[in-house]
Amino acid sequence: MSGDPETPGSPDSEAASAIVPPALLAEWRSAEDRLYPMIMVRPESYERVVRLVGETTVELQLACQDLASLVEESPRVADRVRRLADESGLGGHLDFALIGAAACLMRYRQLEAEMHREQRIRQIAAAVASGATWVVLERGAPPTSWPPMPTTTLEMHLASGWALEQTINIDGATGAPQFVLTEVELDPATGERQRGDLSEEEFDDLSEWRVAIDERRHKIESGH
Repeated sequence: MSGDPETPGSPDSEAASAIVPPALLAEWRSAEDRLYPMIMVRPESYERVVRLVGETTVELQLACQDLASLVEESPRVADRVRRLADESGLGGHLDFALIGAAACLMRYRQLEAEMHREQRIRQIAAAVASGATWVVLERGAPPTSWPPMPTTTLEMHLASGWALEQTINIDGATGAPQFVLTEVELDPATGERQRGDLSEEEFDDLSEWRVAIDERRHKIESGH
């Protein structure tokens, strides 16, 4: 069937986690979790900390072009923060290590997003070369997985860039799955969103959700 989606490659998050040690990433995330609540109750430090995180991230953009170089540089980032604080007159009682770790996390997210974009471009190019009609840019868990889990699958029509975002949410009170279908417009070459979501439907029944997906797919293939 021409509309069958292609299977994507490995998720970018898995590729990123293979480069950045989980303990180091957890350290960066913990630093951010601790840093911003701390400065919210210390207004006198807020502007200095936000500025230092931003300036350090800019330096990391120049010094670290990939995740491997970010990991290598991470032990020295606190020294970068200290130098920037001295140069800008922003010193004082600040936790340079915490600020540095938060900047590392910001740069990590930037690099991960770049990896995601590059992977989507490769997926799209491979699907076009194979003569496919659709490409799966994100593949979530099957809706029949047990126990049910929140998950999202995103498949794009290669010719038009129209995409179907198929999301499963879990009702916190009952544990029952809720099925959502959203039609979005993506850049056909990169898979990046072009505009806001155009339409969204929610379903309690899996069969009805699947029927709606097939109907939307046919509508898109027919040129809306």
